[in-house]
Amino acid sequence: MIDDRPPVVSHDGNAHATVLVVSDRALDVLLGELAGCEVRVSGPLPTRATEPELRGAAFDCAIVDLTARGTPCDALEWICTRTAVPVLVVTRLEDVASRLDTLRLGCADHVVAPYDVVEVIARVENLLARRRRARRRVLDMGNVTIDEPRREVVYAGQRVGLTGREMTVLATLMRQTDRVVSKVELLELLWPGEQRRVNAIEAHVSALRRKLDRIGAPIIHTVHGVGYVVRPLTPRSREEMLLERDRLLRERDEALARRDALLDELHRIRKRETER
Repeated sequence: MIDDRPPVVSHDGNAHATVLVVSDRALDVLLGELAGCEVRVSGPLPTRATEPELRGAAFDCAIVDLTARGTPCDALEWICTRTAVPVLVVTRLEDVASRLDTLRLGCADHVVAPYDVVEVIARVENLLARRRRARRRVLDMGNVTIDEPRREVVYAGQRVGLTGREMTVLATLMRQTDRVVSKVELLELLWPGEQRRVNAIEAHVSALRRKLDRIGAPIIHTVHGVGYVVRPLTPRSREEMLLERDRLLRERDEALARRDALLDELHRIRKRETER
């Protein structure tokens, strides 16, 4: 019976993590050892499991046993292409073709049967630890989110295309929210051991700001003579928004007045030139 409760991954161990088992064989010993490791076991499902069965299973890691089939199965392909969870595949020693196919699908690890259950448990624990670390690499500051494993940045609801160094700068500043990060620190991070001038950092920050400021309000601020700081945006009151509107309208009126004055001056200059 599939355990379709949402997975909860403990940050100080594997407790409550869910491991999906896909196999056409009885794996009583392995299942018993997994249960003893404080992980929740989902399945086992057959290798011919249908998409609705797989979609109904919530899991943080999968063990797919191909020893009874000898070839990759539909369930394995679905897990690899439709989810981001790591997969441990079990194959036979002589089944080189299956191992190559699993690598092409992007499986995280594999073990050859006959195997030692202790080794399989250790590999599963390693995959769960990697998944926990990947989850912690999503930085969220409310209005801006960085998914480092996927290299995606979303600001004010829009995806932002950043270079690798621009993303590193933004992630560094976000990890130090409200603390000023010096240009020297950023230089050491981007070009460790290399001789670079601080204007290289200034160029990257400037490009990063242009991309972000086109979408929303500025979040990267310069502390002159020191470095940069990211400060999260705070919701503004109605009064503050009205004051901001009045300020912008006033600046617009002043700009229009300066434009009209320049046009009048230009008209007078042209008139004098014509009269000559």
